[in-house]
Amino acid sequence: MPWIDYQYFVSLWIERCDRNTLDDGDRFINLWIAFNGWMKGLFGENSTDATLITKTKTYAQLEAGFQRLKENADFNRYLISIQKSPIIDMRNDNKIVTFDGNFTTYIDAIYQIRCNLFHGRKDVERDERDKELVSCAYNTLRPLFESVLHSTNGR
Repeated sequence: MPWIDYQYFVSLWIERCDRNTLDDGDRFINLWIAFNGWMKGLFGENSTDATLITKTKTYAQLEAGFQRLKENADFNRYLISIQKSPIIDMRNDNKIVTFDGNFTTYIDAIYQIRCNLFHGRKDVERDERDKELVSCAYNTLRPLFESVLHSTNGR
């Protein structure tokens, strides 16, 4: 599939994020679908999630956007909240994913939040901690993703 098709796909899912009827859990799901489409367009349709995440962690343009955004007070407030909340890998309760302030552990943390949410292990309706983590994931990934999309067509 050519890159232009991915751009269209990504824009459709980002538009879904802006619907007023959605909570941050739904917004994050829509945003992640867009982000996943972007990763597939950039790194290959047949890449596994693990490969996509590994390549994303080494994508200099996204990391540069992350470093710039860390200067924003709101963005930083969300990051601090993620940092204060170790994330359990629901496949292995003994494994904790932590964000230590750097880009690679940020990607690991939001990916784990995504995994827990997509696989039914986050309750954004009744669990305030889960709701906050998902909200922080959304409120950091959205501007980060947009920073790379608005520069050189996301590549």
